[in-house]
Amino acid sequence: MDKRILFKSGVGGSRINYMVKSFFSSIGIDTNEFTWFKRIHWFRYNDLYILAGDIVDTGSLGIDRLTKTYTGLWIGFIRNGRFYPSPTIMEYIYKTIGGYKAAIFVNEVGVKNFLYGRDLFASSIVKYYEPIDNVVAVIDSIDNRVVGIAEPIVRGSVLKEVLKAREEKPVYKNIFDLGLFLRGFY
Repeated sequence: MDKRILFKSGVGGSRINYMVKSFFSSIGIDTNEFTWFKRIHWFRYNDLYILAGDIVDTGSLGIDRLTKTYTGLWIGFIRNGRFYPSPTIMEYIYKTIGGYKAAIFVNEVGVKNFLYGRDLFASSIVKYYEPIDNVVAVIDSIDNRVVGIAEPIVRGSVLKEVLKAREEKPVYKNIFDLGLFLRGFY
């Protein structure tokens, strides 16, 4: 059996830019306000696209206006034709806008389980910020840091009822968590 691995890389592309812009628009974030959106780099490994954006930072580094330093910011990834934001970009956006959107705060037990790759139960969700019917950032309620990305298993009024009742029932599927770096990618 001939199984080939596909590696490619590039910059932008209307399809990728549209997917990223559509996601952030759906949660009320205007990507035109962020410099990282102006140039998105992608790296493809088989069917997984990893996206990074340029960040221009001159003031904080004490560099004059003529010299610019570019560093990449992990924007997210595309898997099975769907864009998922990275914990890094969500944390960056929350700090920039001074608030939260599409976020769920999780208690200590829920965070530990999530970082081991498990799904989130309604009983571990302390509070949430709309919209919650799509992909959300998972935030540790103790230190307010983004620990991963999840998407709902149930939606709409059922989701809100289960959250309100704080049932011992899985409500968010783990898409990506920072514990992956400790567990390994296999």
